[in-house]
Amino acid sequence: RLTAAEVLQHPWVKNSHELNERPLNTPILLQR
Repeated sequence: RLTAAEVLQHPWVKNSHELNERPLNTPILLQR
């Protein structure tokens, strides 16, 4: 499992402003 710090360092999170065509539903991801 990823820690919160690892999630925040993930490229999808760091570059989320560049991935507008593929938004992440972060709350759902963190519930898993």
